[in-house]
Amino acid sequence: FPSHDNPPYICESEKRGPSLSVSIFAPQIALFDPDKSPLLCYEKIIEQASRVLLPDGALFFECHFKYARQVAEMMIFSSYSKVEIINDLSGKQRMVLGYKTL
Repeated sequence: FPSHDNPPYICESEKRGPSLSVSIFAPQIALFDPDKSPLLCYEKIIEQASRVLLPDGALFFECHFKYARQVAEMMIFSSYSKVEIINDLSGKQRMVLGYKTL
C-alpha cells in the first residue's frame, strides 16, 4: 500500500461527494481506496504492527466513519487491548485507537 500518514479511507464511489473539501489538501492516493477492498490497508497495518510494536505500543487510525467499527473489531481480533472508537468534531466515528497486548 502507499506510504503516507494514514491509509486511504474514502471509497472511490464517494469521490464526487459534496463534502470532500479535504481532497484539495491531500494527495489522491492518501485519501481514496478502491471500493472492493476498503479495509485491506488496515488489515495489513494491524498485522505488521503486531510484530513490531513494543508492549503497550499504540496503533491509531483515522478511518472512514462507515468502517470504524470494523477496524476496531479487527484490532480486537488481533489481540489489541483498550480498543476505542473516537468521534471527530462533527460527531462521526473517525478514529480508532488500540494498544498492543503484553
